[in-house]
Amino acid sequence: MRHLIWPAVMFAIVPFIHTAEAQSSNRLGPGPSLTRRVPELPPVASGISWPRLDAGAIFCRTQEDLRRRGELMAKRGSGAVTPPGPAPDCRVITATVAVDVVDRPLSSATQVRLKSKTALDVADNQGGETGWTDTWLPEKAPR
Repeated sequence: MRHLIWPAVMFAIVPFIHTAEAQSSNRLGPGPSLTRRVPELPPVASGISWPRLDAGAIFCRTQEDLRRRGELMAKRGSGAVTPPGPAPDCRVITATVAVDVVDRPLSSATQVRLKSKTALDVADNQGGETGWTDTWLPEKAPR
């Protein structure tokens, strides 16, 4: 009886060995592969206005307010004492809002006109408020 068990075990194991060998040697089929897949970039949704300020962008009333805010943030990060003077009149944009670029006098500051006030949590939705941002707004929309 013992001589019948050995061939039965081999007969049961051989198909599994053959499948494992085929998977490891075939790079085009299923199984482990040494090639690395490069993730694709998600497509840009159509219909998004440009230029725009996204939620979290800074919107200051004047260029001086924007400059002063930058100084305060740099000093706060280094642990220095806040200098005396008025606080900058800056707000954080709460929702994506379309803007018109008015002026680009510096690479670090852009004057914009909001097309809607909803991003500033203002009751009326008239838009047209002009201010300054340090958000980088390229000439053309990103692809």
